[in-house]
Amino acid sequence: MRNKINACCTNIENADSKESIQKEVDEIRGCCTSLEPEAAKEIESCCTNIEKSQSKEEIHNEVDKIRGCCSVTTI
Repeated sequence: MRNKINACCTNIENADSKESIQKEVDEIRGCCTSLEPEAAKEIESCCTNIEKSQSKEEIHNEVDKIRGCCSVTTI
């Protein structure tokens, strides 16, 4: 699960359209069902922020938070 989320994060950073980003965000959200509730809530929040984001920098910050969640939880 961690590897899948990390792969989606990389794809988000490399995405060139809102549609591509949305596809990866949806994938990450799909992974949240099998995470600890606290981690899932944090990642869900980051996904929402990514969807609303207007800049690559904001997206990168949220992706970093998702990766941080993955490194501290048992996925």
